[in-house]
Amino acid sequence: MEINRLTYNPPLAAIELRLRELLSAEMYAAAWVDPSPATLAGVFDRLRTLRYILHDYVPRSVADSPPNPGEVRYQWQQGTLLFTDLAGFTTLLEANAAEGRKGAETLLTVINKYFASMIEIVSKSGGDLLEFTGDALLVQFLASKHEEDTARAVRAGLRMQRAMAQFENILTPRGVLSLKMRVGIHCGRYISADIGTPWRMAHVLLGHAVQQAKQAEGSGTVGRVCLTETAGSGLREQFRFELGNRVIYW
Repeated sequence: MEINRLTYNPPLAAIELRLRELLSAEMYAAAWVDPSPATLAGVFDRLRTLRYILHDYVPRSVADSPPNPGEVRYQWQQGTLLFTDLAGFTTLLEANAAEGRKGAETLLTVINKYFASMIEIVSKSGGDLLEFTGDALLVQFLASKHEEDTARAVRAGLRMQRAMAQFENILTPRGVLSLKMRVGIHCGRYISADIGTPWRMAHVLLGHAVQQAKQAEGSGTVGRVCLTETAGSGLREQFRFELGNRVIYW
């Protein structure tokens, strides 16, 4: 029987372009040649696994609502941004460099332990990790009707600072070294966007509020949580501040 190619519409035709990128060549061919329940079940398992992986590698908002390839999406958002950076990491890196593979493994063990500890705190505090920038973290706390996002960010920052106690005595070929952390916080309005091309997309935050959070970290003191005046203005009764808008404790 001759198939009219103008009207023939395989079950997967509507999502063919996306499947081509997500499936192996063998699975992609099988889905078109034999779209049986067993084959489609295999495709489903593959896509479900990719979704689980996606949740571990991208911000929550992207994993929950993936963009179409090349689709530029954006929205204005209100919330609090927390930015962290490590002090002493370059020295630790140099101290392990001469040890070759052993030094690299030691360094990765330390940094992975650090990230695991910080990410756990962020997650339990209701924050959303948006990106790693080397040894730095950018975390978002979306505004809620109760307007507690800045207080939650400050508490998360203080817990993160206390967790740094486990990185105070790190044995290296150059002796005992330690890692310290700076934390900067700012609240405001910013653009959340998915930008790029069908070949490479990225989720980014744009706006003055993002730069303010990073500047607050850069001007802060290790072991403290530094807030901009905007972020700290309504929190004087909840936290104790030092000169320079640095939080000591609550």
